[in-house]
Amino acid sequence: MNPCEGPRCGGHTLEAQLGILANGRAEPDFAGWEIKQHSVVEWGRSPKSPVTLMTPEPNIGEYKTQGMIWFVRRYGHLAKNPNPKKPGGMHFSGQHKVSGSPAKSTGLRMEIIGYEPGMKVPELDAMIALVNSAGEIAAGWSFSGLVEHWQRKHAQAAYLSSKKRVDAQFGDQFAYDSKVKLGTGTDFFKFLDALARQDVFLDPGGSAWPTTDGSWEKHARSQFRIRHRRLGSLYEKYEEVDLLSV
Repeated sequence: MNPCEGPRCGGHTLEAQLGILANGRAEPDFAGWEIKQHSVVEWGRSPKSPVTLMTPEPNIGEYKTQGMIWFVRRYGHLAKNPNPKKPGGMHFSGQHKVSGSPAKSTGLRMEIIGYEPGMKVPELDAMIALVNSAGEIAAGWSFSGLVEHWQRKHAQAAYLSSKKRVDAQFGDQFAYDSKVKLGTGTDFFKFLDALARQDVFLDPGGSAWPTTDGSWEKHARSQFRIRHRRLGSLYEKYEEVDLLSV
């Protein structure tokens, strides 16, 4: 088994132990459950970083028609901490919330179009969108493209904590808490309502950088996230279970 390097190694290590193959499919991870881990300093303490719920790429707007590299160069910003291996690299980042106010980092405001909390049937062309100052859709996610993804991926979700230590011989090592938070009974409306309340937000991490031959490389990361303390709002039932007592 090869050593892992990077900020997501706690999750990759857990997946390897569970026999989960890395893939981008909108399917549950393990035995019908979506598995989410988060790092903590001490057991029982809440993590500082939010949970990534899903990472679908936009299928509407300039992002789709012009491509991601154009999009990042148009709405992104130069890296605050430039990577010397990727000079001139640009990032598309910053929290985008449904608030009516544009994100300072991109100038784009986030809207839910064709749906308001309490509606039983969204409009046919309903979407989540990033809108520019001219009122144009810079990037959008159609409901039709998101609803099945959400239902299949989050019908049952397990959230657990991990702690890391660094071994002089073997490098990063991880331990996992036996106490797991289990969420069941969700639907896409719960996700939308949480988005409207600003519990859920878009926190992208896309980037693009020029190469020596004049072309550009890219890394896509369109992630919808939520703070741990608000996870229960996404499920009908959200409870803690100690696996050692089961």
